[in-house]
Amino acid sequence: MNYVTLNKDNTAKFGGSNGKWTMIYDEGFEVDVDNMNYFAFSKFYKEGHEYKSECSKTLKGWYHDIKNN
Repeated sequence: MNYVTLNKDNTAKFGGSNGKWTMIYDEGFEVDVDNMNYFAFSKFYKEGHEYKSECSKTLKGWYHDIKNN
């Protein structure tokens, strides 16, 4: 399991590296650090007829190497 720290000034800490992050509407967020780009959707679940967010967790996301596409 990996942990990312997202700061109010849009900086991010991932492992021992620093980078930046961007909120993608209310769906998830993107983190750029060490020439890698990571994206994860915010975790949500269905309760009755409503969907609820679990803001401290994410669903599985994806990543790619920025330099090598």
